[in-house]
Amino acid sequence: MPIIARDNSKAIRPAPEGLHNAVCCDVVDKGLQTSSFGTAHKVELRWQLEAKDPESGRRHMVIAWYTLSLNVKSNLSKLLEAWRGKAFTKEERAGFDVDAVIGAPCQIQVNHQIDDEGGRRARVQAVVQHNPKLERLRVENYVKVRDRADEHDNGGDPFAPEATDDVALEERLPF
Repeated sequence: MPIIARDNSKAIRPAPEGLHNAVCCDVVDKGLQTSSFGTAHKVELRWQLEAKDPESGRRHMVIAWYTLSLNVKSNLSKLLEAWRGKAFTKEERAGFDVDAVIGAPCQIQVNHQIDDEGGRRARVQAVVQHNPKLERLRVENYVKVRDRADEHDNGGDPFAPEATDDVALEERLPF
């Protein structure tokens, strides 16, 4: 009896292109990653957009990886400064807790990138300060990666309801 292997990947509906009202829902420590440029400590930032997928009814999520560095030339430093609307002080550059952005509202410019297989992927082009004229989003139905069941048992549903801790969130923002 033959054993048939098939392409079982799911079709991904990328977030729509454009400027979106968003909220950071997670910061994931990816540890040391090796690339053609060498080894660097990476973090993954995840945002929920206000826009919802019409089929699932869930908010779109966009993800971007950054080198964990606040060097003035680093992409993470540039992103955080644009997001918060001010430059880092010397003291802040000495040590900034990136987890502080979880729950922080913003606006995200998303564009589409065509991958090698011809599929579209949403790409974070820019993150800027939240527009006070827009609703301040809260994280919905998302469990942080570090709070999920073992990732390898598929028991950790990222869209499972979570008791979000909104206590003192307003005092903590802007980061």
